[in-house]
Amino acid sequence: MPSTSLGVESPVKDMGYHEYLADVGGYASILGLMISVWVLINLRRIRNQFLFQARFPALRKAIGSHSNTISELLNSFPSSASDIEVELERCSRNLKNLKGKVTGTTRQSVRILIKQINYMTKPFTEQSKADIRKVYVGLTGLETDLKNLTEDQKWRTE
Repeated sequence: MPSTSLGVESPVKDMGYHEYLADVGGYASILGLMISVWVLINLRRIRNQFLFQARFPALRKAIGSHSNTISELLNSFPSSASDIEVELERCSRNLKNLKGKVTGTTRQSVRILIKQINYMTKPFTEQSKADIRKVYVGLTGLETDLKNLTEDQKWRTE
């Protein structure tokens, strides 16, 4: 095998120039694929973070509004059953939107609330009042979680 000026044998002359370039091109393609995947993952993370920052305050406010409305409607329950049903449907839609933007225990709380709302029997009866109150209590707890999450985001340095 011919040696270079440094005394190191060169693999280029034995393999042929074209074969060497093919190997280098293959390694470069693999490296390019890995970089592309890394960029894709980071772009997705940045996109999700941006969507969270843009939509989260409005969703948090909407959840608080649903909680307050349900609380008020529960006071006049039998006559406000249809209004509660509409409010719970609106709340469910906002919770589904929120579910994709949160993680961990907050996401688990959102899932539980969505299930509770979806499995309520309609039309509402006097027995349903306890289930509705349970959703209200869950929404109140979720409001606290979202408030804490907002405060935590202020300290995030990513």
